[in-house]
Amino acid sequence: MSLARVAFWVSLAGLLHTWGVYPAAMLLLSRHLKGRSREDAREILPSYSVSFIIAARNEEAHIFRRIQNLADISVGLREVEVIVASDGSTDGTCEEVLRAKEIWPFVTLLHFPQHVGRAILHNEAAKRSRGEILIFTDAQTEFHPDFLKTALSHFEDPKVGAVSGRIAYINQDQSSVTVSAGLYWRIEERIRDGESKLGILAFGTGAAFCMRRELYFPMQSPNDDVDYWETLSLAGRGFRVHYEPEAYAYDVIAPDLSGTHKVRAKRTAMALRSMVDGLFRFELWKRPGVLFCLFSHKLLRHFSPFLLLVLLAANILLVSKGAVYEVGLVGQGIFYSMAAMGFLCHKRHWNWRPFVIPFNFVLLNWSRLLGVVEGMLSKPPSSYR
Repeated sequence: MSLARVAFWVSLAGLLHTWGVYPAAMLLLSRHLKGRSREDAREILPSYSVSFIIAARNEEAHIFRRIQNLADISVGLREVEVIVASDGSTDGTCEEVLRAKEIWPFVTLLHFPQHVGRAILHNEAAKRSRGEILIFTDAQTEFHPDFLKTALSHFEDPKVGAVSGRIAYINQDQSSVTVSAGLYWRIEERIRDGESKLGILAFGTGAAFCMRRELYFPMQSPNDDVDYWETLSLAGRGFRVHYEPEAYAYDVIAPDLSGTHKVRAKRTAMALRSMVDGLFRFELWKRPGVLFCLFSHKLLRHFSPFLLLVLLAANILLVSKGAVYEVGLVGQGIFYSMAAMGFLCHKRHWNWRPFVIPFNFVLLNWSRLLGVVEGMLSKPPSSYR
């Protein structure tokens, strides 16, 4: 078999596995495996002390409202504190935190005069925290009133090291970008639900992430984040990361192309570095299920843009070698033509899913290509949005 044929079939198999076979399997498992009764979980009042941790940079417009939301949902907790770590903010973020502290004495401000990155802020805030449960969140996120009741009840299981909540985007119909991103995350949530029920989930949502304080593992690089570093650390030590789809947190998606592209590229660079470092640091080969999840769900997806390029190049070289390759090239041509039409739809604010979904799939992979290159060749910047 020629090298072109090997490249074609290997890249096709990788793409089908990470975007088709694996998600389909997890969706089926999510539907048929039984988890803990969510109705029962809501009836259990939390009996833990909690430390909310917010890493913020120039969040003057949002931080007071965020603290108010956390104060509202914390009524009834045994002990609560809100730690806001300001990463060299140059606006009125610190003043807004101090204004909130006058109303809610459990608010603490950690101000770093210079930009140091989220990892250092999270490490320092976790070190100074007192709560049994750390809850990491963002300045622009808002928790549902039942978030704590739903999420904290899972810590009654001593093998649960962390609980990840569910992000609900409130502007999903704003543009073609938000429509596609909303669909992507709805599928992603079902995949994580299946992985959680199997006990192989190794990722979380940094804007709604709860973990036991005693298990916090200080991040080693300024570009690590709790989404991957802490979850991989827990998985490597034999603890479960639980996904709770009823623990709602509300956020917004960037509706424009440039903002979405920059965020995706930065997060890809950061995630890739954390996953590669965590794979060896936490000896994840000792957890084959978690390793399979890491490979199938994340690593293959991050390298999908390279697989797409290899598939197209190999298909062009093989187009005269048989009908299957002719059909393959025609199929790719149709798909990329639909993506081009999706770009025009985006410009005209037409949310026609048959076109905008292929377009945003291409955009997603373009962002990831740049993110992977950035993560491999340089130190990725710490990202807040």
